[in-house]
Amino acid sequence: MDTDKVKIYGARVRVDSMSKVAEIEGAEKEKMKEKVNKIIAHGINCFVNRQLIYNCPEELFADAGILAIEHADFDG
Repeated sequence: MDTDKVKIYGARVRVDSMSKVAEIEGAEKEKMKEKVNKIIAHGINCFVNRQLIYNCPEELFADAGILAIEHADFDG
């Protein structure tokens, strides 16, 4: 789910108002919503992910009637 994110540790963003923070957060949510909608468009009924699935995408999957499984381990 987060393969498009750049892994930067200790990064800091400075803004001059809380509205800028809300703008960044809104853009990130919209980006995630688009990604989830692309997955939903495949007509699946179960989404299995090896990593954590955050609440927002999990809710979008649930609203579409899709079971989301996180922390899946395929060893065995």
